[in-house]
This record gives sequence, C-alpha cells and structure tokens, in this order.
Amino acid sequence: MADAVEAGKFWVFTGQEWVDLVARRWDSIANGEDPQLGVQVPGMPPTAQLADEIRSLLTQVLGGQ
Repeated sequence: MADAVEAGKFWVFTGQEWVDLVARRWDSIANGEDPQLGVQVPGMPPTAQLADEIRSLLTQVLGGQ
C-alpha cells in the first residue's frame, strides 16, 4: 500500500479480490441492479449479518417507527 501511495496512485487495492469485487459492483450499478446481500467482502462479516445488525440498531434508535 505504501508503494501505491508513493507512486501517486489514486485507487489502491490490497489484492485482486478487491479489484474483482469492485468491477462486479460497478457493472451491477451500471446495469441498474439493486445491491446484493449475498456478496462477501474480504475482511468483513457477511452482508446479511451487517444488514441484520443495522436493522436492529435502527429499531433500537427509532423505536419501531
């Protein structure tokens, strides 16, 4: 990562899996598709788990409004 910063690169990816993930995501955006919950992001919990945690937090904060 330091090499990329020193080289003045704007986009810095730590591995090919990130490049592939971003390319697939951009293709789906360009095609007007909704985000997919089943996508696994390297180093992150499954997106379905994140969505459940966000829903739970919103319910706590908003009180089921």
